[in-house]
Amino acid sequence: MLQHLTIENYTLIKHLSIDFEDGFSVITGETGAGKSILLGALALLSGQRADTSVLYDKSKKSIIEAEFNITDYDLQDFFDENDIDYDNLCIIRREITPQSKSRSFINDTPVSLNVLKIIGDALMDIHVQNNNLLLQNRNFQLKLIDQYARLQKDSATYHEGYKKYVAMQKEYERLYEQASTQEKDYWAFLYKELEEANLQAGEQQSLEKELELLSNAEEIKQQLYAVSFQFSEGETNLFSLLQECLHKLQSIENYNENIAELSQRLQSHIIDLKDIVFEITKLEEKTQYDPQRIEQINQRLDLLYTLQKKHKVNSETELITTKNHLSELLQNIEASEESKEKMANAIEEEKKILYQLAKSLSEKRQKALKNMETDLQAVMQLLHMPSARFNIQMETGDYLHASGIDKV
Repeated sequence: MLQHLTIENYTLIKHLSIDFEDGFSVITGETGAGKSILLGALALLSGQRADTSVLYDKSKKSIIEAEFNITDYDLQDFFDENDIDYDNLCIIRREITPQSKSRSFINDTPVSLNVLKIIGDALMDIHVQNNNLLLQNRNFQLKLIDQYARLQKDSATYHEGYKKYVAMQKEYERLYEQASTQEKDYWAFLYKELEEANLQAGEQQSLEKELELLSNAEEIKQQLYAVSFQFSEGETNLFSLLQECLHKLQSIENYNENIAELSQRLQSHIIDLKDIVFEITKLEEKTQYDPQRIEQINQRLDLLYTLQKKHKVNSETELITTKNHLSELLQNIEASEESKEKMANAIEEEKKILYQLAKSLSEKRQKALKNMETDLQAVMQLLHMPSARFNIQMETGDYLHASGIDKV
């Protein structure tokens, strides 16, 4: 029920605010007083298109806002489906800017014109001469029959089943569209490629360091040998000179305690240096130029670099993450295919149950039609329309829709 209407900068209205009390309200006035303007404003809240011609002041936007009490309208599902906060007091707002842009809101949530039209049609029935929009609506026609025949409970039971049926179909479509066979094969190929690569975290950095070492093996070996040679080879090697210096200090260490201490320190350093030179010699002997190993490393790094470029990542760790993601994706597809088959069977069973409910509802409607025609003709007699005849024709089909299988 409409409780409040606010109109700003619309046609001939600069600002208007109206409260509507419970019950029947009438707005009267002469031709040109603005009655149709109010209906036009309400029509905008039903999704009717508009342009800047409706602006009173062309430099400002127009705002139409209405508050509805929707307690008895059974619109909770509509709000849930469109992710809009539900409240018994529903506020609908439409804005038209000087740039011809239109924005619509339901409870301060932006919505499309299609969504606005759906709730507008549910809350408002705008009648003009020789026209009644709702009487042309198939669902409304069947709703009238159900109300007359007191089939609201049967209709509600069917509608709940229909919502479940539609939800199951949407879930099935989601599973079906999750991945085509072509996509699945491609993802399986990518996963197999990464799996066969036997990726190891930190491998790339280790191989790059090893390659750098092997590529410079000859220079490294040459320099290590030169150091080892200068320490221990030749007639005037460093060890010989250090040993000679040590003997000289030892020959005079009895004369001064400081000399004895220095002699011991030098001897200790000579021992440390010999250990260092021993390690250098071992490293020099171990360092070998290995072209075969270099080729193996280059091939492995080429594979890693190619895979990284292909998957648009920067390390083998990210490649491992990609592989795990593909594995999870393939598992989900496999699971969804099993779910699809189960879902298809469940949908078929639900369709059978729903069809029986629709068929039962249709039979009850058919039984009520003759009495409804008679009662409506009696009303027309009271309206002094003695020659009027009222006939309701209802066809029953196999197609399930929101109100059953009937068409009036």
